Amino acid sequence: MPALTRANQSLHDRNIANASHKHLTTPQRARIRGGVAIYKSTGVWNGKTNLRAVFKEPGVSETAGKRVIRQSDDQVHGNDRTFHNAAEIDTRGAQSIIDLDTALGILIEIESRYNEERSLSWTTLAWHCNLDCHPYTLYRELKEWGYGHYIATRKSYIPPRIVTLRLSYADAMLSRYPDPQNWKQFQWSDEMHIGLGPQGRLYFIRARGERYRPENLQELANKDDIDKKKIHCWAAVGYNFKSKLIFYDIPTNNNGKMTTEVYINEILEKEVKLWIERGDKFVLEEDRDGAHGTGPNSKARKWKKNHGLKYFFNCAQSPDMAIIENVWQPAKAYV
Repeated sequence: MPALTRANQSLHDRNIANASHKHLTTPQRARIRGGVAIYKSTGVWNGKTNLRAVFKEPGVSETAGKRVIRQSDDQVHGNDRTFHNAAEIDTRGAQSIIDLDTALGILIEIESRYNEERSLSWTTLAWHCNLDCHPYTLYRELKEWGYGHYIATRKSYIPPRIVTLRLSYADAMLSRYPDPQNWKQFQWSDEMHIGLGPQGRLYFIRARGERYRPENLQELANKDDIDKKKIHCWAAVGYNFKSKLIFYDIPTNNNGKMTTEVYINEILEKEVKLWIERGDKFVLEEDRDGAHGTGPNSKARKWKKNHGLKYFFNCAQSPDMAIIENVWQPAKAYV
């Protein structure tokens, strides 16, 4: 496959624009074939209704989807491909080593594994599936099904003490808010800190053997300078709700550690107070940062009481239990 350059992309776009019908991508065709195969193998195939579901997921028309299924049936039932203008059998191209049944068996092997069991090379996977093929062949086939080698998402270790605490906290919250509709009033808040300096190692274009030349060196910044290049902001999200991004600075530090004064003056007074005054019905979720008013004599706690703010603190050492934690990553990646 040629490198994806602007010229190749432009030619590709023109070919699609001038085509008599929209060409489906290889992953789209693979999803259609896989969907039909899974429905048939599980015994819930009923024809037309299933077809609608199969075509809806990759976003293809019924005509295009049925054309893919006909082509797949020809391959499964051994019907030879013929030229478009004659009945002569077309024997061009290498025969596929991995047929549909073998491919489904490979997917079942992958989906039956959990966590570290999925850390396999293509060669190891081929051995487990009793396949006598080149690893790149297996890679190409699974790529059509949307599978590949990707970096594993890491999950932090949770000590047993925190596990017990989280279970108790979950039971208490479910007793307090048993109806799922109650949870729609929650607005989950948090602070985010974004560093503007280079992250990790950079890749330079240079000649071999010239790594130590001055122009090829990556200069590491002082930690204090890195903190000065950070952006600090606060936001809240909820059911059919999202607040503005509130950017703030902390005069007493560079790492963005929230203080009670800044939290009251920049967050509660300028944003949350507006929600209260316009009559919004909500409960504000906060983490257990001291600036949020966890102490009994905190100024933030007194502010909440004086303004009638309903709130609760999330479980200790459990930021992943707040849905807003899943919102920050796309924003950080974009910046």
